[in-house]
Amino acid sequence: MRPKRLLVRAGYVCFILCLLLMVPSIPVYAQEGMDRSDAPLPYPATFHGLTDYTYLGALTDGEGSALHDPQAMGDDLDNLDDEDGVLFLTDCIPGQLSIVRVETYVKTGEPGRLQAWIDFNQDFDWDDEGEQIIVNFMPGIGHNTYDLQFDVPAVATLGPTFARFVISLTEDCAYDQETMDGEVEDYMLEIEEDLVPVGGDVYPINKMILFIPWIVLAAIVLCGGIYLAKNRVFSTK
Repeated sequence: MRPKRLLVRAGYVCFILCLLLMVPSIPVYAQEGMDRSDAPLPYPATFHGLTDYTYLGALTDGEGSALHDPQAMGDDLDNLDDEDGVLFLTDCIPGQLSIVRVETYVKTGEPGRLQAWIDFNQDFDWDDEGEQIIVNFMPGIGHNTYDLQFDVPAVATLGPTFARFVISLTEDCAYDQETMDGEVEDYMLEIEEDLVPVGGDVYPINKMILFIPWIVLAAIVLCGGIYLAKNRVFSTK
């Protein structure tokens, strides 16, 4: 065999070997397609490629287009209910700390990063100061659950609003940034009024009010008894 042909065949073999070595670094899709956002318009849509590198919760599925929904339930109701990675453990009350539980998966050797935003002033974006509540949080390898604290601004607008959680391999990923790895989950939540007055609990006070008539009645009976005993009204002598 001619040396030239040997070199050509050797080149083919090397090329195939290089492709085989590259396979482990090519993202493997957990479900075909992209995971897309479902917050209502005019919130900006985004997508992230579904791979086995990193995602939220236990389930993933792909969508062909953004599923804008008035209650951010478009992705939940389409195929699998894969919006299963986030749970708010406490009420969101202006001026107080709140806690959110986030379940993540990160493949060995891949530094996943979690970002999250809440639209505290209900202006249909997550651009304002203090609205990014989680910045570049790096979960551990494998499946993990984290209870993360965040501040609710004192000026937060009361009523329903929306949150977005994104996990990807991209550092400083923006809420409308599109990547080829990760997952996005949108949620509707309520900013609630603090009904407890400063310096006390409203529940015991209300309970005490219920006992006032009985306290007054008991006082009348006691005073009447003292009067009768003092004046010996029931004396037989």
